[in-house]
Amino acid sequence: MLAMNIHSPHLAVLVVEDDFLVRLDAAETLRDAGFEVLEADDAAGALELMANRDDIGLLFTDINMPGAMDGVELARRAHLLHPAIRLLLTSGEVRPTPKEMPDDGVFIAKPYSPGDITHTVTHLLASGRPTRAGRRFPDKTGTKGRRRN
Repeated sequence: MLAMNIHSPHLAVLVVEDDFLVRLDAAETLRDAGFEVLEADDAAGALELMANRDDIGLLFTDINMPGAMDGVELARRAHLLHPAIRLLLTSGEVRPTPKEMPDDGVFIAKPYSPGDITHTVTHLLASGRPTRAGRRFPDKTGTKGRRRN
């Protein structure tokens, strides 16, 4: 039996971002890297997709979104629906503390490069969930973030 390819349709990436151009850029970057990508412009749309699909391997969500639910709460609910889902959160305005991050979530600051998100998504899907909440990957300066205790 063949091992599952991390870019297979069985591990779709759900990109949730209210800014159309930012969402389009992130989604196209990940598609170009070989991932199946689903898109939602708010938390309600993302939850609807997650309720109807069991092949979402990673949630990549902005933290600041309009509506009753922000990206942190969306990630918490996503984890309840799909406990094995990998969580990648982003923002250009806030940096959540490790206690604020949902179950082993990873944060990447905006603006991020296409290479940053491709590397981070690939790493999360290939290696499984991080071992600690608040683990950080490359920040907007291109340097690797450090784990916060």
